[in-house]
Amino acid sequence: MILSNRLTSPHVAGVPLNLLLDDITSLASTDARLMIRRGPTIQLLRPPQEAAWLQMRFYNSADAHETCSRICLARAGCTMAIIVFDFWPEDELALSRVWSTFLETLAVGEYFADPATGKRREQWG
Repeated sequence: MILSNRLTSPHVAGVPLNLLLDDITSLASTDARLMIRRGPTIQLLRPPQEAAWLQMRFYNSADAHETCSRICLARAGCTMAIIVFDFWPEDELALSRVWSTFLETLAVGEYFADPATGKRREQWG
């Protein structure tokens, strides 16, 4: 799941992403799932873009199965995105390359003149 939004307040744009991510993931304690583990926050900086992500592991009693969840906050200019990637623990190794590719190609706040071809215009915001 990917949600993206334009930032309207310069104050939000100045808050460190790791603090925002901590706030978001603290809400996981109110989740119906039981949090088993929360990994460290990893920060990425590729100016003008920045990102922070972490992995959590939950136990879902409804289906009696563990679930891994990676949450990434990314920001560039006036745009911020939150990306949630859920998967079964047994698929973690197979999906690690997918996550690495996602992080390497993440582009937040860029304007694509033609999304079908990927042609970009140098405009951030």
